[in-house]
Amino acid sequence: MIRSWSALDHLHRKQRLYRTLADRLERAGVAGEDLFLSYMENGPDDWSFGFGRAQYVDGELPIPGRPPAST
Repeated sequence: MIRSWSALDHLHRKQRLYRTLADRLERAGVAGEDLFLSYMENGPDDWSFGFGRAQYVDGELPIPGRPPAST
């Protein structure tokens, strides 16, 4: 079982991810019927690193992969 937490913006990108994983794992000996994929989308507002705050949302932490917010 493979789980991925991310946000891919288009269905075709998700399908490409599934196909790529299946192809690569098949070459490693994992049969397609033995592969289960679970894709769960989440964004910055889905994370809290304690203290009852959403640090990405309130700007306390920079969002990985995004340019810093201008102040």
